[in-house]
Amino acid sequence: MFKNQNTAKQTFFKQSFFYPLLNFWLVILLLGGLTLSAYSDPPVTQAAFAGVGTGLDSPFGMNVHAVSRYIPNGSGDDYGMPFQQAKNMGVGWTREEISWDRVEPKPGQWNWGFADKAVNASLSRGIQILGLLEYNVNRSGGGNATISHTMPELNAWKTYVRQVVTRYKDKIRYWQIWNEPQDPVFFASADPGQYAQLLAASYDTIKAIDPGLKVVSAGFVPVSNGIDWMEQMIAAGGRDKFDILGIHPYVNDPTPNVPGGSMSPERGYWLSAGMNLAQGLAARLGNRPIWATELGFNTENTDPNRHNKVSPEQQANYLVRTYAMGLSTNVQKYFVYQFHDDTSNPRDRYGLVGTDWKSQKPAYGAYANMVARLTGSTPLGQVDPYEGSGSYSTLFDFNGGGAGTNCQAGNPNNGYWNCYASSSASVNMSYTAEQARSGKSLKVDYNLYNTSRDRYVSLIPAGFPGLNFAPKKIGFWAMGDATQTEMHLHVIDNNNTRYVYTLGRMGAPSQGWQRYEAQLANPNVPAGPANLALPLKGMELVLDGWPKSTTYSGTAYFDDFYAEDGLPLYMFRYAKNGQHVDVAWADGAQGTVNIPTASGSATVYNRNGQPSTVTAQNGKLAIHVSDSPVYIEHQAPAMSNPSAPSASACPQTGADELRSRFQPTWEKFDEAITSGRASRSWMWGPTTHRFVQESYEEGQGGCRTVLYWDKSRMEITNPSGNPGDKYYVTNGLLARELVSGVIQTGHNRVVTAAQGPAQIPAAGDSGNNPNTPTYAAFARVTSLNNDKWQPNQNGKVVTDTIDRHGNTGTNPGLANYNVRLTNYVDVTHHNIADIFWQFMISRGPVKVNGNYIEGDAVDWIYSIGLPLSNPYWARVTVAGVEIDVMIQIFERRVLTYTPSNPAGFKVEMGNIGAHYATWRYGSAR
Repeated sequence: MFKNQNTAKQTFFKQSFFYPLLNFWLVILLLGGLTLSAYSDPPVTQAAFAGVGTGLDSPFGMNVHAVSRYIPNGSGDDYGMPFQQAKNMGVGWTREEISWDRVEPKPGQWNWGFADKAVNASLSRGIQILGLLEYNVNRSGGGNATISHTMPELNAWKTYVRQVVTRYKDKIRYWQIWNEPQDPVFFASADPGQYAQLLAASYDTIKAIDPGLKVVSAGFVPVSNGIDWMEQMIAAGGRDKFDILGIHPYVNDPTPNVPGGSMSPERGYWLSAGMNLAQGLAARLGNRPIWATELGFNTENTDPNRHNKVSPEQQANYLVRTYAMGLSTNVQKYFVYQFHDDTSNPRDRYGLVGTDWKSQKPAYGAYANMVARLTGSTPLGQVDPYEGSGSYSTLFDFNGGGAGTNCQAGNPNNGYWNCYASSSASVNMSYTAEQARSGKSLKVDYNLYNTSRDRYVSLIPAGFPGLNFAPKKIGFWAMGDATQTEMHLHVIDNNNTRYVYTLGRMGAPSQGWQRYEAQLANPNVPAGPANLALPLKGMELVLDGWPKSTTYSGTAYFDDFYAEDGLPLYMFRYAKNGQHVDVAWADGAQGTVNIPTASGSATVYNRNGQPSTVTAQNGKLAIHVSDSPVYIEHQAPAMSNPSAPSASACPQTGADELRSRFQPTWEKFDEAITSGRASRSWMWGPTTHRFVQESYEEGQGGCRTVLYWDKSRMEITNPSGNPGDKYYVTNGLLARELVSGVIQTGHNRVVTAAQGPAQIPAAGDSGNNPNTPTYAAFARVTSLNNDKWQPNQNGKVVTDTIDRHGNTGTNPGLANYNVRLTNYVDVTHHNIADIFWQFMISRGPVKVNGNYIEGDAVDWIYSIGLPLSNPYWARVTVAGVEIDVMIQIFERRVLTYTPSNPAGFKVEMGNIGAHYATWRYGSAR
């Protein structure tokens, strides 16, 4: 899987260090090339979210559809107007139909003029393009072709695909195949097997043109009903014929055909139902990237009998709220449908502008402000300002007893929690620390196995704790298993009335711990507003095997059930420029919420971008929230994160008897430098920093001893192991953790750092260094979730640049340094710079068992790991002077190339050990 042009023989070693996403590597010795032959993807406990970038990394998409739907105003119209309007609101991507009937109106007669103009108009304004290849042609009329939604003849279809992709391959790198084929309106047969054939033919044709081009599957809608169709399509041969999973996560009205039924993304279960279904499927496909290529809200009912209309104000609110939630998922891009109101369909009023392509609805300004507020930020996930206040009470945390509960059909056992299994189900429960948001969690092994009958399991606490307030919300945290089991919360009031709340679908392990909440005023059963008689008597969490077409079997974890007396508040936090941006709203309500802050005041922007200042009182910001989201820019205090490693969980100093056992590892690589035998950059550095014990599940007593150096960290997890073994002392995934903001606390366990990704320059001076990209900025180009892939560009001169905020570009003048890409790694999909590769395979004097021998001076799999990004040039301040430095992120370290440095020190390990200790503890020492 390495494409290596170097024919030297290289030896790789299996490494006994576990970590999320890129775990154990079995490395095989080959001549003329390197192949990784084993790769596993264990579950993680917290997800890292991609930074909100620009250009190719922008998540802000739009179905502008100018190629197919804009009518030029005269022959001189270059399609600039619609794309300029889109650029003005911050759109980074457009999805454009390049349909067969338009580009080949008659057999063999190709018409490119209109498409050329539109493509150029988009790209010249910095808007990237997802090309949509769609629909068969009907040539029976004798004139120009018309659209047909039937299955095309595959050879003719491949000719169309080849012609379009070949023409635009250097301008359009992503291609989607067909639109919503599970719907007979768009694909007459709606046959998943036929679409699998169509997808395979398209994929093979596109990859033959350029293997670096990416294929997006057709978006399916609604996600909840389309999942079975997609599974059938994948089973019919489509599994490996797309690179990116396309979805259309429109909100489904939870009370269909009822006037005034809420279409909000929260009550429409957008995040927990449709999105989790898609992410579960992507997880089963090896964490395939996901793009939402259509989503939106209609300001007109789609037909006279369906009440799915929203007001223009609601459309603006809901779009911002959808993005604010969605950016804290593993979905990479969101394309709003659509930019303009459809001119031919009066019931298609999804546009952010009118049929004239320029008269703006409220959503236009709301979208533009959202892009301005969130670009350059890193999502930190959902936060709850009520937590820790008198309006919040923990109901169950599972940190008590640890006995398991085995439930047979119709025979529940009593315990701290009871459980019940229907006749077509089974369940086992236990309390465990193997996956927990805090302390212990409730582990549930379940099997819903009979597809011909109703099957479910109920998880039932023995009672309901007393509360000092009338609860308005009950919530909990769950770690899903990608089975997408449906969850319902039943609440029993003092009159023994049972209220049922549909919470949505269980997520995938890659999504980490997710919050699920039931707003008690809005039950599904009985329909209508609830009038609960207090105090509450009990509740049940029901795992339901619906739909019946498949079985559901897996292991899920539940933790920290809570009740809350407050607004139906949603707040998602982002880190930006050393501060935080909180996006907050109340679904269908309004009021004031007190948000903890470390700032004396905050700038608050309303949905449309008007600022105001709120002064803090006693460490709190009194913020008015409503259906309309607001952006709160301030410095949030360190969150009380129950998953974060506790400072008191392990001794604050390392085990003294182990300090000397680190010495041979340092001596092997670095004593040759201090003795004058070698003139090369440090592996560990001359200076030690913190000597401490850190939480690690497999360590003795849940702790391990670590020693920080300038360039990395040494770890001893098993002191009773063989000190002579190479991996007795390991070094951690420091680069991955700094970029992602996620800390590893066990072989298969990670937690999210409360401080988020590191806002520390990745190279150069630690002080005044204003233009150097931070570790957090590198999240935009770093593969953290099997994403951010780059094509194999072996031999290409490196001219790519990255700035302080992670924005990328090119500078042709940097070609003068003549650094080229080499050694493409198929697993992480990144090239290594040739200057780094030569450093990584360099040899020299190393000290082994007291003697100097000629050996690997770096031992790169052990010390550096696989590349997680391509190399980028940056402007870096070194000793007070700003210069060109190349930076590349690997799993364990950062490599830098400074052309102006003396020989032997042009390539160096970054000071990642000191940086990491500063990020984690506040100071290096």
